[in-house]
Amino acid sequence: TVKFKLSNPVNVAANNQAQLLDIKNYEIISDFQYYTVPKMEAAAFLVAKVTGWENLNLFAGKANIFFEGSFVGNSFIDPSITTDTLTLSFGRDNRIVVQREKLPEFSSKNFSGSRIKEKSVYELTIRNNKPDIVEILIEDQIPLSTDKEIDVDIINISGAQFSAETGKLSWIRTIEPGKTLELRIEYEVTYPKKKVLIG
Repeated sequence: TVKFKLSNPVNVAANNQAQLLDIKNYEIISDFQYYTVPKMEAAAFLVAKVTGWENLNLFAGKANIFFEGSFVGNSFIDPSITTDTLTLSFGRDNRIVVQREKLPEFSSKNFSGSRIKEKSVYELTIRNNKPDIVEILIEDQIPLSTDKEIDVDIINISGAQFSAETGKLSWIRTIEPGKTLELRIEYEVTYPKKKVLIG
């Protein structure tokens, strides 16, 4: 059982309408980071990672998210399944410009006997149009093969952390104000001519 005591007297109108009351205000420390998956969406999202939330007596329910005085959206908080870090999304920030494009001038497709070697090259660019330095987590993916006749060889992943189990690429980078970060992904897929690759 949790008992809440209002710090100030409140007038409740007798109009049979629901009213919202501030029960308690807390100031807590959180780490802010931008997050983007350009392959899925060319946008950057601001995420707050909150620690020490366990002592706030939070209930499961909808949360209204405000940032810099503006409403940015809704989230749902469930303390019963949240880990030691509570993650809250503050929505996209259009001042972080994200692009992902295939570079046809560096990509190729060659035939050798009964096999095809296809090289794909992608460039990711993230520009910081904010007046502050930003830290951003960038994720992408290298295709994986479950067919022994199809080989995937990584050529360049710009220093990303690579998961051999999922093919996921991860970078954590800081970008100065007005600067652009460029990352390149290059890989080759070799497969029999009789195979048709999708994706």
